[in-house]
Amino acid sequence: MRRGFRFIPGGELIANIQPVQWLVQRYIEANSMTVMFGEPGAGKSFIALDMACCICTGEAWQGFPVKEGAVFYIAGEGHAGIGRRLKAWSLHRGLVPENVMVSNTAVPLTDAESVKALVRTIRAMVDKYGVPALIVVDTLARNFGGLDENSTKDMGVFVQHMDMLKHELQTTILVVHHTGQGDKSRARGSIALKGATDIELRVEARAGGTIALQTTKMKDAELAEPVLLRLHGVDLGEIGNSAVVVQADKFADDSLLQLAPQEMKIWELLKQGVRDAGGEALENKTLVELCEGEGINKSRVSEARKVFVEQDLITESKEGKAVKIHLNDPVFD
Repeated sequence: MRRGFRFIPGGELIANIQPVQWLVQRYIEANSMTVMFGEPGAGKSFIALDMACCICTGEAWQGFPVKEGAVFYIAGEGHAGIGRRLKAWSLHRGLVPENVMVSNTAVPLTDAESVKALVRTIRAMVDKYGVPALIVVDTLARNFGGLDENSTKDMGVFVQHMDMLKHELQTTILVVHHTGQGDKSRARGSIALKGATDIELRVEARAGGTIALQTTKMKDAELAEPVLLRLHGVDLGEIGNSAVVVQADKFADDSLLQLAPQEMKIWELLKQGVRDAGGEALENKTLVELCEGEGINKSRVSEARKVFVEQDLITESKEGKAVKIHLNDPVFD
């Protein structure tokens, strides 16, 4: 039984009702467990990091007020990419997100001792950075400790540990997760996750580079209206390029919006190939095979690569006869 457990009379509860306290107005309630899910490459991690940076600096998120506080970001993958994204956000907003603390490895959050160690680590940083307003888990799969997401028992352990984090640190949890294999309208794995979630947000990639953030569950408030977003490229000079999340009607001349439909399809297959390769450069031969599986011939791939190079989306290199394709900002979400 948790420390401080007691029963509270209904009359006392009624007398002490407080208005909803928002971490991100209309989208994330303070001291909640929120799950943000979507297909690979949809932009989940970009949105989560954008929210994290806004919260730690007190900047409004896409026009919605936030409650300022420290953020602890448990990153299971793509650490180099996160550094570039933070730099891009800083350049775009003119602020440095000092109070976003990013982990250098994943944490097996289904392991009780690891969760206790995480609580101790965060508490040791409170005096310097402040009480955490938000803990981001990106992604559930990378921080699941090798257990089975489809198991109700294993998912129950994960949820229990998220509740522990929330209770011990009096914070909000945001879990970044993937869609189901067969049903893209729901989060992957055991339905026990949704049952335990206070707020659920779905990220959906749409035509023309638009990203829709939709509220699919809001336990104690009305569902918020969808927000239409997209990625805006940011030149980082010698270290390459990255992107930030902006509202869909801003910077309409960005390079991704200028891609033809088939080029956009090839671009998505390229990103998926890099992701499947663990972030390493992808051989052109592999990209051609992926595209041919979708009915796109080799010559179209070659033409698309030239466009990607011209728009500074990729860099190419040669190893012997093999052509290697490097994304200038790998997407790991």
